[in-house]
Amino acid sequence: MNVQKSALTAAVMGVLALGVGSAQAAQIAYATFTGAGAVSNFTWLNIQGTGCTANCASQNPVYGGPGNTIGGTNDVSFTWTGTVFTSSSDYTGPGGAQNASLSSPNLLLGIPWTAHDVQIFAPGSYSFDTALGGGVAESGSLTMTVGTHQLGIHMLMDWNGNFNIDMVNVWNLNSTFSNCGVSYYDTTTSNCLWAGSTNPAGNNVNTVFTLASTDNDGDGTLGVPMVSGGPFYGHNFNFNLQGTLTTVPVPAAVWLFSSGLMGLFGFAKTCDRLK
Repeated sequence: MNVQKSALTAAVMGVLALGVGSAQAAQIAYATFTGAGAVSNFTWLNIQGTGCTANCASQNPVYGGPGNTIGGTNDVSFTWTGTVFTSSSDYTGPGGAQNASLSSPNLLLGIPWTAHDVQIFAPGSYSFDTALGGGVAESGSLTMTVGTHQLGIHMLMDWNGNFNIDMVNVWNLNSTFSNCGVSYYDTTTSNCLWAGSTNPAGNNVNTVFTLASTDNDGDGTLGVPMVSGGPFYGHNFNFNLQGTLTTVPVPAAVWLFSSGLMGLFGFAKTCDRLK
């Protein structure tokens, strides 16, 4: 009997360890997702944002003032496996596991850009060491807090010989992006969705996106500023994405974990009957 109990205890601990391990290092089922083709949005907002309270235009004269919409496109293609990561340690630098992709034929300031190592994260708090990326000499951590009914994304971008530029977004599900005209400090182009000439879907400030970028750091500008050392220090790159998303009620890993425990308890009862 002691041997049986010891075996059962060891097996239960093994299943528990498997559950924890999968939550920390694996991709967990979250949704089924079908992309909408090249109709998603990229909006670039400059530094300062609507959180700027005095002398805003003079603080950033190169781009004309606080939080202006200064670039973007509406022909972004987005794919996603429907899984989510759950730990900061799931990001291991370039070449690690990814569960999504972003791309566009449109140029950024006349130069192609590439997003890679794209990872979508479940609700939770995350911190990414920008030194892991190598490439550009970024410093510090890039953080995000993903709330209930939100999703987060961390990715690396290559542009104009600058490799592995870290960026994050936190998305609201089924929401508009633009706060244009809402804040006291808004200008006519501040915090607005980019709706330039490349716009096959006719995206505008009233468009409801499947995943809409938010002001996760609370500085008044939608998006999360990129860290120092990169070519876009302090700027906010926002991706607002379209598709069809149906969430999975219970992650598959939970069902596997539960079925494993039930099997072990059944094994225990069988052992007791055989005593």
